[in-house]
Amino acid sequence: MCNPQTGAIAHAKPRPLMCLGLLSTLFGLLVGASPLTAADSPARIESVHVGFRGVVEVGRWSPISVHVTGTARSKITLRVTSADLDGRPVHQSGTPVVLTETSTVLSLVYQHGPIKSPVVVELLQGDDSISQQTLRHGAEVGGLQTVSQQTDFVLCLGEPVLGFARAAEIAQEIRRSRPDRVAPLLVQHYSREQLPELSLDPRGWEAVDVIVLSSRCQILDPLGAALQEWVQRGGRLVLIGGNEGQWATSLGLMNWLPIKPVGEITHHDITSLNVSIPGSATLRLREGSLRTGHWTTESGAVLARSLDGPLVVRTGESLGTVTAIALDLNDLPFVRVTDDRQSLVWESLPELCRWLAGLPLIPTLVEGSQRPQSDLNPTGVSDLQTQLVNTLDRFPEVVRPSYWVVLGSALLFLVIVGPLDFLVVHRLLRRPHWTWFSLPLWIILGGLFGLSAATRTGGDRQLTRQLDLVTWDAVEGTACLDSWLTIYSPEHHRYQVACTPGAMNPAATASRTQLRWAARPEPGFRGLYRETDIGSGATVEVAEGGASINALPIRHGSSNVLEAKSHWEQALPVQAEFSDEGDGHLQGKFSHQFEGELVDWVLVYGSFAYLPPRNSAGVESPLRAGEELRAERIPSRLVVDHLVRLSTRSIERRDGKMVDYSMSRQTYDPLNRDLFTLMQTLSFNQLAGGSSYTKLTNTTRQSEDLSRLVDAHRAVVFGRWRNSAYQDAETPVIDGVAEPLAAQYSLDGQPVTPRYRECFVRWVLPVKQGAESPSAP
Repeated sequence: MCNPQTGAIAHAKPRPLMCLGLLSTLFGLLVGASPLTAADSPARIESVHVGFRGVVEVGRWSPISVHVTGTARSKITLRVTSADLDGRPVHQSGTPVVLTETSTVLSLVYQHGPIKSPVVVELLQGDDSISQQTLRHGAEVGGLQTVSQQTDFVLCLGEPVLGFARAAEIAQEIRRSRPDRVAPLLVQHYSREQLPELSLDPRGWEAVDVIVLSSRCQILDPLGAALQEWVQRGGRLVLIGGNEGQWATSLGLMNWLPIKPVGEITHHDITSLNVSIPGSATLRLREGSLRTGHWTTESGAVLARSLDGPLVVRTGESLGTVTAIALDLNDLPFVRVTDDRQSLVWESLPELCRWLAGLPLIPTLVEGSQRPQSDLNPTGVSDLQTQLVNTLDRFPEVVRPSYWVVLGSALLFLVIVGPLDFLVVHRLLRRPHWTWFSLPLWIILGGLFGLSAATRTGGDRQLTRQLDLVTWDAVEGTACLDSWLTIYSPEHHRYQVACTPGAMNPAATASRTQLRWAARPEPGFRGLYRETDIGSGATVEVAEGGASINALPIRHGSSNVLEAKSHWEQALPVQAEFSDEGDGHLQGKFSHQFEGELVDWVLVYGSFAYLPPRNSAGVESPLRAGEELRAERIPSRLVVDHLVRLSTRSIERRDGKMVDYSMSRQTYDPLNRDLFTLMQTLSFNQLAGGSSYTKLTNTTRQSEDLSRLVDAHRAVVFGRWRNSAYQDAETPVIDGVAEPLAAQYSLDGQPVTPRYRECFVRWVLPVKQGAESPSAP
């Protein structure tokens, strides 16, 4: 028989062992149900390459490539997460790829966020994240080097160029004490073996300002095709010559490069380069003559010439330029090579390199004549991009109170709940204990007043504003669309936004449109130079390739400015027969066949601006379809005088016998909201004097400055487009045309008819050079 007490004790002893067994079983089940470890994962990240050796520019498209290893036949998707202006995560995914037995490279192009913001790289299998890596600014492993848009970024392909490297060192030395004198200059070198590291998507080269090809550099396709598209988007290509010039016969360049080899030439005197570099040391051929390659081009401007032939030539290629120098900058008389070591011979070579690249020369200032610029900007506008975003982010229906009104209202409320309440309750009514009722009453009334004012100023409907800028190159037969859309939301909503080219592009499906957020290059609120991290707010979903944004969160009473860019090939419906007989004046006729008219237009060539003729009432005549005009029969003036609005006024002296003349120019207002003045200044910024005139930088949109094309024997027509879709920008569109001429946006799948819409066009036209004009090489 069994003793109950003993039996109970006997059965109680195994219980801890049973619990331990149950725990072990549960742990095994949890381990079996847990996510795969790195070793068991179908894919893992081996290495990440972002930007150009880790260098990325804030707010720009940046390339990223990820080396992945894993199980063969696994379907993996690359997703990159960056931050937007509010620190919200922005997801951009690539195309799903099936892994092979060897290492697979996944790549895409994303928009980098504000300064020092991180980037998260993930591998997705379906909707599950199976591998992840975070890249942060300044980290020792997988670090980023985020630079501002003010940085001049130069890539030297082939051989390193000592002149550009030394120019970067000089800029860095000057910026230590005088950062207002010169912008940062970053130079990277890619040898022939390192060229495969470069992205083949031209969008990823947006941060690059200048590309330099050394004399012995060979470019093959598809890198040559990417380089061509980068130049056509506004890039600056510099070709270094010498006695080889192998780039001229590169398979990736010879089919599109506007400069062709025709033989060799001997130079006996190159001192004309001293004229291009003010204050430079005399440049002489101390060891005899130089034999270099001789090239030719159909159109181009000679920037420097010797008695034997051209030394430097610049020609246009769509929106970009190609500059070639006949001399080898890595050889005498510029650089001496001893035992594979280079030493600078001509001290002005760094300035020559800046001049070739289209970078501003460093001004020579007397010590103490100018103090560094203060970080405090009284207007809050330091770049033309900021002025553009401020102008687009404005609706007359939404009247925001000024800071002074808000401050005054707060002070008035303090006076009411303080001294006024005390006088009424204590002195007038003599009921001090009523303060327990009057104070909550004032707070309630103040809150109701604030809510009512916020409702009146916040608007109660969705508002949109659209700006289109279409640039057409008649020489290459290419077109570029820059479009901006501002969305004002009266409620919390996540919008699905898409953009397609309009009637200007009949082959809209063949063009590539990229959509992204626009930002102010400022350190303030919602600025690119404000440090931020990736928060946990509402996620922005960007479609593959940036064609649309699937989830754009906008808060109640807030707005968001988006920008789209598209490129396509199409002949320009403009007939132009221009020539220059060598005196710098334009001759010939032009007309267009567009549906609509061009108003407030100007034709710029060389040093002159050709203006619309005026009728008897003094009103400028628009340029209508089929109307032909001759350049020599329309009024003209110096282009600088036209852009800065220089005016001359005569003042008669008291004696009435003589007249004095005074000249004045219009002061540029960074707070001006006139889009015509702003877009014209953006289009010809360098011709107008650059920052010396506007007191603003032009870092974000510098590739769209057509001043270099004007200097390269191109004529540019700029004007405001008017038709049934585009009316006065300050007049709301009530029953406007749904499909505009340049771009069509859709919100949540429905086409948008913006309440305010405006379009500007720029036509780049060829000019035939006469026999007396200096010919290109």
